[in-house]
Amino acid sequence: MTSEEIKEKYSMSEILERYGFKPNRAGFICCPFHREKTPSMKIYAKSFYCFGCGKHGDIFDFVAGMENCNFSEAYKSLGGVEDNSRKAKFAEYKRRKAREKATRIAQNERNKKICIFDRQDELRALLSELEPLSDEWANCYRELLQVTAERAKLSKEEDIYEYAYTYVTSGLYQDFYSKGAG
Repeated sequence: MTSEEIKEKYSMSEILERYGFKPNRAGFICCPFHREKTPSMKIYAKSFYCFGCGKHGDIFDFVAGMENCNFSEAYKSLGGVEDNSRKAKFAEYKRRKAREKATRIAQNERNKKICIFDRQDELRALLSELEPLSDEWANCYRELLQVTAERAKLSKEEDIYEYAYTYVTSGLYQDFYSKGAG
């Protein structure tokens, strides 16, 4: 049986019954992972969360905590069978590679956003130093709009150009009028 099949087969209440726990009407029990007098562990259909100690997880985490074992042993105690075939190993390899790729993509997105934020700050500072409506100011303003549109695209804003215009002009009007150009 796979872990998903086990999760479908057993509910949290069945696992609790195995260890002699019965949730109250609100779905709470006294947490078995720390000492307490009043129930603080909320039991959900497929998971649990203790508001006292912060322990949380699914049926495997609960069994592992109760039996003081790791996930693999909890998996086996719930009826899981290790599949050491090539097909299973290859499937696990593919899942691991997919997770690594997703992590890499997320990190690249974060790095890209950081670069954009830094460039926006640089351009705003430069705009406040330049003579309003000069060629350099206009070029810097155009680049700031482009960088801000990229930021909006990464942030998945609905109207990218409205966002960029509003973001850029909000700080520029003050600089523009403070230099007497208005």
